[in-house]
Amino acid sequence: MEMEKHIPKIETRYDDMAGAVSLNFNETMDFNAFSESVMGVNLLQYEPISLRLYLNHKDMVVTVYAIDKKFLVTEPQNAGKIRVKKFKKDVAPEILFSYIRQIDFTLVNGDFDIESFEVVN
Repeated sequence: MEMEKHIPKIETRYDDMAGAVSLNFNETMDFNAFSESVMGVNLLQYEPISLRLYLNHKDMVVTVYAIDKKFLVTEPQNAGKIRVKKFKKDVAPEILFSYIRQIDFTLVNGDFDIESFEVVN
């Protein structure tokens, strides 16, 4: 049985623009393979569940958040919270993009709801 996918709420702490992003890994390297080989996540112990990409004029920082499989079963969880371990490192763009088939994102200035757009051209 496949789990229902959840679409996260849009980040609200921004100055200029915010939006929604989708990412598809390529056919030969999925998120787990990327997490293990590039980010150093031990897939026997951790289940990667989230990827964060931070870019500025000189750095590209990738963070993978992962659940400790045995900790999830043995330790009580706070209601509504999921305890995760953070794997964070600088990653060269050519390394990251060698794993990715496509990234699609749309940003808005916050004055209008993107769901209300009606494209007319």
